[in-house]
Formats: sequence, C-alpha cells, structure tokens
Amino acid sequence: MDKERFLERCKSKDYSESQLKQIVQAANFAQEKLKGKFRLNGTVLEHNFRVAFILVDNNSPPEVVIAGLLHGFSGHKEEITKLFGAEVWGLVQGAEDVKELKSKNKSLQAEALKKILLTTLSDVRVILVKLANKLDNLRTIEFLSPEEQHRISQEVLDVYAPLAYRLGVEKLRVELEDLAFKVINPQKYAEINKYLHTSSEQREKDIAEAIESIQLLVKGKVSLLKIKGRS
Repeated sequence: MDKERFLERCKSKDYSESQLKQIVQAANFAQEKLKGKFRLNGTVLEHNFRVAFILVDNNSPPEVVIAGLLHGFSGHKEEITKLFGAEVWGLVQGAEDVKELKSKNKSLQAEALKKILLTTLSDVRVILVKLANKLDNLRTIEFLSPEEQHRISQEVLDVYAPLAYRLGVEKLRVELEDLAFKVINPQKYAEINKYLHTSSEQREKDIAEAIESIQLLVKGKVSLLKIKGRS
C-alpha cells in the first residue's frame, strides 16, 4: 500500500476539501517519521497506510483515518496536537493505551478484556483504529510463527470480532471472523468455503431455471421486459 493509492481512495469518499487536506498532511507526516522503519511483513509505513485505508473503506470520519495513519506515534504528542488537534492525539494515545493495557494484563479472560476496553476507553473510536489494525495483521499473518498466528486469531475471535459486532461495523466483523477462523481451523474453513461455493452455484442454476419457467408460462400473455433473480 502506497500513499498515492491511499489518497485516491480518500478522494473517492465524501470528505470535504479541508478534511482531505488534513489527511494529506497526516500522510506526509507519517511518511517523514516512519521512513526506514520495518516490521516482519514490510515497512511500518505500509502497515499504517493499510490500516488507514481500511478505515476509509469503512467510511470512518477523518479524525479516525488520521489516527490510523499515526497510530504508534506515542512519542510525538506536541507535534501531533499542534498539527492535527487534541482530538486526534487522544485517539492515537488511546490506541497505545489499549496496547499497554493488554501487555500488563496478559492473563485477562476475553470477556473481562472486552468490558475493560468498553468501560475505560473515553472514546470508542479508538476501538475502530484497533479493529483496522487487527484486520491488517490478519491479512498479513503468514509472516508470523504458527504459535503467534494462533494467538492473534484466537484473540480476534474472542475479543475484537465481538467488539466489532457491538459497534455495528459488520464489514469489519465478518472479515475478522473469516480470517481468524481460517487460521484456527483451516480444515473446517476449507469445508465451509467449498460448501458455500457449491451451494451458490446451485442457487444460480435454480434461479436461471425459474426465470426460464416464468418466461415460458407468460409467453404470449404478458409482455415482460426483463426478469431478474438474486441468490
């Protein structure tokens, strides 16, 4: 994911000119500060652009998109506050607070962690940033060890997918669950995927046959422009 593709996606949304200007400024800021920083699956900058892209795709407000671009910038409070405002800094710091909370409470059960996140965070928009971050991690999870893949996927199923459901972000929830389940139980995932593909083909065949039957039934009796069906 590069800056140009990310910005093109932003321009396709309903952000105002001033909002787009702020997003461009944040993209440039991230590009400057993250230059030369790497993670297992590429650069940190690419990861941040992908996280922000996910947020844009889910119609997140501009301040959340900017927080996605700048997540992990915990040491730049003054600069971020000056350039993008206290609201954006609060979201960036909130995402870091979640990371610290988890690292200090590794033995917490999933339900307890969900309750803590929902009750202690002052802004639930922070969870949107974390959800996008987790989704990108799942999309690139093959770079991690099998043990780490399993740990992250189980955490997503136990904590983050339910949070996505609570917040009503269905598109994120569905992909989080699908990718995490694929890691946890690849055989069952393959079986379900094959079944859905097969049943989809059958539904399409049934619809085509139904349309043909209707056309034959009304031929010469009713004038039909077009018959459409959906599975």
